[in-house]
Amino acid sequence: MTTAEPTEPSGTETGIRLTGRGVAVFAALAAAVVALALVVPALADRFQSANGGVLLSDVAKGWSHTVLHPAYWVFLAVLALLEWRWPARRGEGLLSTGGAQDLAWLLLAPFFTLTLVAGYVHVLDALYDGPLGGTALDVEGTLGTAVAFVLAFLLADFFMWFSHWVRHKVPPLWRFHQVHHSQRAMSALTDNRVHFFESIVSATLAYVPARLLGLGDEAALLLALGTVYFTGFTHANLRTNLGPLRYVVVTPQSHRIHHSTQEPHWDKNFGAICSIWDRLFRTQYHPADEYPGVGIDDQDFPLEHSTRPAAVLATYGRQLVYPFRKVAADLRR
Repeated sequence: MTTAEPTEPSGTETGIRLTGRGVAVFAALAAAVVALALVVPALADRFQSANGGVLLSDVAKGWSHTVLHPAYWVFLAVLALLEWRWPARRGEGLLSTGGAQDLAWLLLAPFFTLTLVAGYVHVLDALYDGPLGGTALDVEGTLGTAVAFVLAFLLADFFMWFSHWVRHKVPPLWRFHQVHHSQRAMSALTDNRVHFFESIVSATLAYVPARLLGLGDEAALLLALGTVYFTGFTHANLRTNLGPLRYVVVTPQSHRIHHSTQEPHWDKNFGAICSIWDRLFRTQYHPADEYPGVGIDDQDFPLEHSTRPAAVLATYGRQLVYPFRKVAADLRR
């Protein structure tokens, strides 16, 4: 971790200081998470037994496995401290207005991932087991779980790189991906600012390699969780390029370049975990010491300006609807 002085604030985020109110807010959230982690599993069972409560049960279980998992909040707390000590740019990070908006995306994601996205995965199951006959290479059974895991990881990571490139190049897909790029204050929660339409694409990319290689449920879950934690790290407001490791994996610095508002940085650094694909296909931006401001050049996009809960929820709704409006407007032209 380099200790070089961060650049000046971008001017778009005032942030919440790590001392005083910021610590109080984070401590209150952590206490709420601990309390909910103890209560939600019991509520999930009660919802399950209630008439028509399957959706609420699934959402509650989704929260208990992700949002309310203690390890995830320890991870966020560590990154918050690192962002305070070595910020890429002051005023960004978890304790900022943008961080509050990303928290809304994290908390509300299960309503889509466990309904629309889960339903879509069931359709994939039916297609894969039906017309495709459930074909699988069974690499796990033949070469072992470790080999199957590595192959599935590399295949999925390449597909994530390719899908990311496509979402920048195809205008309708960019409208949905634009939601993710709208963040002006990078943090470990920014990777959760993803439209559910994009989650459907991601579900496909995670599903296909796992089924094709015959990867078991436990190994597939480990792959998914590992990706969540790593991409949380690469979106953090950290001033580091990981030294020689940057030639192998994506870093907070290289991914900040991808989110940059500066034109020389556009359409660069598409990698999710491995940086080898960008180097192979010549989309890697090579200087590793630049920490630009981030965001999008769209004056109409409904950006967040307040941490008040009502304002955060209202902005979330507008950001969710905005891509559909823009695609419809583009089609009318």
